[in-house]
Formats: sequence, structure tokens, C-alpha cells
Amino acid sequence: MIAPLKAVRDHYPKYIVTMDEVPMEEDGIRQINVSEFLLQSRSTAANANTR
Repeated sequence: MIAPLKAVRDHYPKYIVTMDEVPMEEDGIRQINVSEFLLQSRSTAANANTR
């Protein structure tokens, strides 16, 4: 499942967004829960709007 992401040789963060509750990381590719991802995006957007 992550072989295509491993093949990309750049320095951008790579995420797999799933419904799994247990976060994982392999070779710099993070698997995160969709709820965490959406809440993280929301808090980032809120911080950007306060500047």
C-alpha cells in the first residue's frame, strides 16, 4: 500500500489518512486517523485566520 509513496523521492511530508485508531509511521510516511487529520486542518486554518 505504501510502495508508491516510498518511490517518490522528495522532501514533502506524506500521509495516509485512514479510519484506523492507531497511528503508524514507516520510512517517514505517516498513517493518521481521519478525525485527527480534519481537526488538525481546522486548527491550522483557524491559526492562519488570526494573523
